[in-house]
Amino acid sequence: MRPVEILPIVSMVVLSPSLCLSSSARQAPPRPRMVDPSEYVVQVTVPGRLPMEIPVSRQGSGAAGLPLGRRVAGAVADPGNPKPETAEVAAKMDGEMVRVDLNLAFDNDRKETVATYRLREGETIDVAALSNYEIGSFTIRVVLAKPLVEDPTPTDQLQITNNVPSLQVLRFEKADASSTSYQLEVRNLSNKDILCVDLYIPDPENHGSSGQRAGGWKRRPLIKSGEVWKTDVSNGRSGRTTSQGFVPQPPRVKTLIVRAIVFDDGAYEGDPEAAAEIEAMRLGQKVTYLKAIDLLEGALRQGDRQPAEVIQWLQEAVYAIPKQVSDDLLDGIISRFPSLSDGVRSSLKFQAESSARTTKQMVIRQIEMFKESATRSSEGTNLHDWLARTIAESQKHADVQ
Repeated sequence: MRPVEILPIVSMVVLSPSLCLSSSARQAPPRPRMVDPSEYVVQVTVPGRLPMEIPVSRQGSGAAGLPLGRRVAGAVADPGNPKPETAEVAAKMDGEMVRVDLNLAFDNDRKETVATYRLREGETIDVAALSNYEIGSFTIRVVLAKPLVEDPTPTDQLQITNNVPSLQVLRFEKADASSTSYQLEVRNLSNKDILCVDLYIPDPENHGSSGQRAGGWKRRPLIKSGEVWKTDVSNGRSGRTTSQGFVPQPPRVKTLIVRAIVFDDGAYEGDPEAAAEIEAMRLGQKVTYLKAIDLLEGALRQGDRQPAEVIQWLQEAVYAIPKQVSDDLLDGIISRFPSLSDGVRSSLKFQAESSARTTKQMVIRQIEMFKESATRSSEGTNLHDWLARTIAESQKHADVQ
């Protein structure tokens, strides 16, 4: 299967797939699942809100978001300083204890750990309000994970509607009777390569839609002409969270819509709104990668400086990459889709800038991973080689020939 790049969806939430599915599949009875005794749950309780739970074990970690308070006008002495945008509690195993980090993400995409706690099972800590960061008081408690039992509630059933002639649906079915995922298999019937596919699941009661987009790039398209593409589509259980826990909703019949595809020459089939959103997201990705390439090449030219100094310079320069996408560039997309409503046209800027920010965060993470590997390696790492590889990879994602 060809590697896939998943593009972020800003206006949707989850996802679903296609081809009529029988509703008579038998559900397996609930059966207990073994739980490693080293698995814990970190309970985070904010006054006036339902507790959040973060599963953590030696095999995995997790995080949960915290609400930020409202910033008082004029409270920031230096308006040029980055401002906190989101806060999270992240948990992972640290020997026989659970390490809990309080992380902040700023509006320039810098992340910072402002507090760290280490707790054993049964221990509770009351975290006082951090007014400098707009974080109110909350409580952290570590408990042993309860044994898991498979949820016997049937999932929503999915049927498919295909709105793009160039894709032939070959197969759409559940992975197995108890699975919450579906497997979709399609063939590209056109004589052109497909860069992106948009899948969409409207909610029957209009409680929120879901979907996913998969994409490649010109050097490595998602589906070449005549080729078959397979993907898994998640179909989570519907319901709501209450003080008594998750309350499932009776299963419903939902429709996975193959809504649009975009070809490597910019043409599209299907819903023009979805195709325009894809192009806006690709634009945000491209302009950010181009700016990152300039900075990476600038770092490559600084051969007379110490590697640590170069990486520090590069990191600060990437933090300063703006998240805005110019209206002139967006106008080029809008002109290709004259049927778009004013509301959709105005939303394209949000789509493009959300994609730009996601791309910027990916570049930041690449730099952080290099710094981590350089710290762990006893033989050191070759900065020149890493920069050259990262430039080449970025050029591929930006469709630079």
